[in-house]
Amino acid sequence: MANSITLLNAENTGNVGRDLASALTETSNMFKSQPPKPLTFDITNLDEPAKAKLRGMMKFFSGDKNNTPIQVVDGGEIKPCGTIYMTDEIQKQFEEFL
Repeated sequence: MANSITLLNAENTGNVGRDLASALTETSNMFKSQPPKPLTFDITNLDEPAKAKLRGMMKFFSGDKNNTPIQVVDGGEIKPCGTIYMTDEIQKQFEEFL
């Protein structure tokens, strides 16, 4: 196990410093997580009571553990609607509604 990290100066060591910096950048990029794909609801053909129920569901499942962005399609226009906490069970409830 290393006791310290020594930064290399690229001017004094040729390409070693640049190679180390490049390797560190590649390694850090590998661990970045991809943002979750937004959950999209097409509400174009829903009546107002159904839209109100969907708004209520979105509000109910939002909180401090939000992990999934949501958006609605209304007449071909995509509108972002924030984020909700999504699990398999919550996804089933949305699928049953729509």
